Amino acid sequence: EVRKMLQKISNITLDYQNGILLIDGKAITAPVKIIVKEPDGWDVSKLINPELAKQGVACPELIIDARGILAYLQRQELKELVRDAVKEAIRAELAGTAGVER
Repeated sequence: EVRKMLQKISNITLDYQNGILLIDGKAITAPVKIIVKEPDGWDVSKLINPELAKQGVACPELIIDARGILAYLQRQELKELVRDAVKEAIRAELAGTAGVER
């Protein structure tokens, strides 16, 4: 019985804005504190199912370290901007409009 309680999580679905947490497809119906670690050093947190929280009783916490993924997404966004600028420059060069103000 204890072994079942210690099984690994294979899927987490979080809708942070709407306060929905699913673990392995099952809605969590207990109060859970979600903490998201941001790259700027400030953490944001939200209590899921706050109406079920009891004063003085600690809630389990789910900590998401988003620092690395946000930095990755910013790099990807920058790469896309550079890629788009290069494509536009090549199109303009091929069209003979490179360096012409629009």
